[in-house]
Amino acid sequence: MKATMEPESGSRVSLQIEVAPDEMAPEIAEALHRLARQVRVPGFRPGRAPASLVERVVGRERVLQEALDPLVQRFYRAAVEQQAVPTIGQAQIDVRRYADGEPLEFVATVPVQPEVRLPDYEALKPERQVSEVAEADVDQALEQMRRRHAPWAPCDGPAQGGDLVELHVQGTLEGGGLIQEPQRQAVLGSGTLRSEIDAAVVGMMPGATTKVKFVLPETEATPRLAGKEARVSVTLTDLKRPELAELDDAFARDVSEHDTLEELRADLRNRLEQVADQRANQAAAEQWLTAIADASEVDVPEVLVDEQVEQLLENLRQEIGVSAEQWRAILAEQEATGAGGPRAQVRESGAQLAKRQLVLEAIAQAAGRVPEAEVVDTEIDRIAAESGRDAPRMREWLNRPEARRRLQSRLAQGRGFTYMTERVGPVGAVAAEATGSAGDEGAAAAPAGAGEDGEA
Repeated sequence: MKATMEPESGSRVSLQIEVAPDEMAPEIAEALHRLARQVRVPGFRPGRAPASLVERVVGRERVLQEALDPLVQRFYRAAVEQQAVPTIGQAQIDVRRYADGEPLEFVATVPVQPEVRLPDYEALKPERQVSEVAEADVDQALEQMRRRHAPWAPCDGPAQGGDLVELHVQGTLEGGGLIQEPQRQAVLGSGTLRSEIDAAVVGMMPGATTKVKFVLPETEATPRLAGKEARVSVTLTDLKRPELAELDDAFARDVSEHDTLEELRADLRNRLEQVADQRANQAAAEQWLTAIADASEVDVPEVLVDEQVEQLLENLRQEIGVSAEQWRAILAEQEATGAGGPRAQVRESGAQLAKRQLVLEAIAQAAGRVPEAEVVDTEIDRIAAESGRDAPRMREWLNRPEARRRLQSRLAQGRGFTYMTERVGPVGAVAAEATGSAGDEGAAAAPAGAGEDGEA
């Protein structure tokens, strides 16, 4: 096999590949063997006819066509490995010559990892803005702890914010349709009820009923219900209130490892200060990343932009709450108008996210934080183990050169962002533990780049 590589626009390369006739023999023989199992030859059971006879029946041209795809795939992968091509997507194949007894010639054009020209990013590092922890913040944290450990007890009412209520909700929708929720539980003021129902229940006594009207929002799970009016009857069937303990040393001993309330307050303050430090680090790192990305030069491959666009659309689908089938229909309908629809609207954001990810990886490389092969192996094992019975197949798929490179890129992006948070300021142990940012692989820590009846 002979292979040469030439750069193309749009962070792509073309591989000109030539394969000698004798190198193609294994694929051609296997193609003939497959055809022998498929073609019926009079006088022979399937797969038993001699290869020469099968070839006479189907013709040499069909045998060559059967062998073409395996040939292209094998020698494309060999050329990628030989030329050390950092592929990041599927290749477009153009077969230039393929005839019996002659060399196979084809061109594979494939997107590759682009070069990122980073600015002097240390000069762009922003100042950290840390929020001070006030006594009121400690009081609030202590109150949240107090409520978290408080048991619920029956209450005669009236209902107030923070109470646990059980509601019977029933009613009708504009244009037809019923709303039925016989045992809806929620904490008043927590945001789990519609604001109109939440406000109406405050002040009610157990057993009381009230009427509520509201309009289903545009983000309703079922789009056809959006904007319709609902009229419901709401009955407060049960009411409970947390029994709050006294804030004293006994409370501190019950809910923590501290002996006194003052020790607990000091610990809460320390934790809040470390969380504030970490938030300041992350906010500064985000600001820094934006500045670096804006000043960086990189030809972002379309394949990476497309991936980000699809992820943004999936996030939007989940936020709206429609099924995948409904979402495809919505996209098709809007794109048919010629305006491009949601896909066109999020494309610029997708390009920015793809650029940020490439910049993060370049920062990881510059900082010597690119994950080693052993780290990628460990991540592959983790993902494969989570796939259960499909673990062997998943491990094999992730171990393909392209898949390994993409996985290494994702891990490098996490390390790049972790490096940036470390550079902008100290990371407290408690905050690091809480956010996972102190871990080597915070792939995660990398920023993204970025019912039918009407539920009450």
